[in-house]
Amino acid sequence: MTLEFARRRAAELCGAGDPHPVGRTSSPRATVVVHLADIEAERLDLDGDPTDAHLILAMLTEGAGFPNGLFRECGVDTARLREDLLDALDVGGATRAAYLRQRQATERRQRAARTRARKPATE
Repeated sequence: MTLEFARRRAAELCGAGDPHPVGRTSSPRATVVVHLADIEAERLDLDGDPTDAHLILAMLTEGAGFPNGLFRECGVDTARLREDLLDALDVGGATRAAYLRQRQATERRQRAARTRARKPATE
């Protein structure tokens, strides 16, 4: 996946956006992701200041929306991406193991919820 491809695909899916926005705007989902990035930073770092790596981890944790769709479309191995981000943040040992267990449990719950949502209601 190249940056140009990601930009082009984002414009196709979300629209090009206003090149001169007035004020700061964000969607409800973006607000959730930023909040999750704060939580990821607190959970993984002593200083708790979120970085771009925490933001990407938050996108993976949120599990829906454009970024995850783009990751899937481009064949990104999100488990490997998460591992690489933890490496970049120098998270190891028990903290890393606990974090990955929690994320795996969350992903199982999200998959189960999506499966239930797709099943037709029976009378």
